[in-house]
Amino acid sequence: YRRFDEGRDALAALLAMRTGSHRPIVLMDVDLPGLDGHSIHDRLRVDRPGVFIVVFVSAHASEGEQLRALNAGAWDYLTKPLN
Repeated sequence: YRRFDEGRDALAALLAMRTGSHRPIVLMDVDLPGLDGHSIHDRLRVDRPGVFIVVFVSAHASEGEQLRALNAGAWDYLTKPLN
């Protein structure tokens, strides 16, 4: 488990992460300072395709936000608050 409060720090760590044959799950918020979750997801798709399972967890509950993430290959999109 690793937590990042800054989008650029999260991206740098994910790009450098050694995963071997495992596919780590990334719980991604849309609202991150410095670099938003969609931008991080886009970079991961290009630079490390198929390496991570990305699940968005966000207060942005609009259908457009959800479709943006899912159409870009996110595994799921959960809206806050979670019960």
